[in-house]
Amino acid sequence: MLDKGTTLYSFGEISPEMIWDFGSSLADLKTENNIKIPNNETFGVLVAQVDENEFKRIFGPEYMYELIGTFDLNPYANPGSKAHKGRLANNLYIVKKQ
Repeated sequence: MLDKGTTLYSFGEISPEMIWDFGSSLADLKTENNIKIPNNETFGVLVAQVDENEFKRIFGPEYMYELIGTFDLNPYANPGSKAHKGRLANNLYIVKKQ
């Protein structure tokens, strides 16, 4: 999915289950009071679905972003169903400076 050497960040609160499944924590671009923008020309961002609109608003004007895939740790619950937990679904984007 990502080219080798591409730095991966998170945007928003990533669930402990996702961190466990991924294997390590990621540097978070969104803190309580600040948004950190990496200096990299290209980078990956794992976005909590509840933070999707804010991510697109912040990275929309000066960056190109492409949805690479969705990681959904709800193995038996369909999106939109009562049993589906949104915190367990995250989208992976490749972000490039324009």
